[in-house]
Amino acid sequence: MESLRRFSAAAAILALLLLLVATEAVTAQAYGKKCSKPSGRFKGPCFFKVDCEQQCKKEGWPRGVCTGFAGRCVCKNYGC
Repeated sequence: MESLRRFSAAAAILALLLLLVATEAVTAQAYGKKCSKPSGRFKGPCFFKVDCEQQCKKEGWPRGVCTGFAGRCVCKNYGC
């Protein structure tokens, strides 16, 4: 009986989490913009935000940030 309660609680939490993720995706699409994407032209590891931001601006994105341990350059829009 207790295992059924745990399963039900876990299923409810998972459903709420999926609903939240879906809502965020629909909201971003409703405004007609993509929130972020990896830079297609940035070469090498990303250690300095300035370099990434310059490349993202060349690609038509307003912001660029270095993310992750490997230092990937990710271009972002404002308001996301």
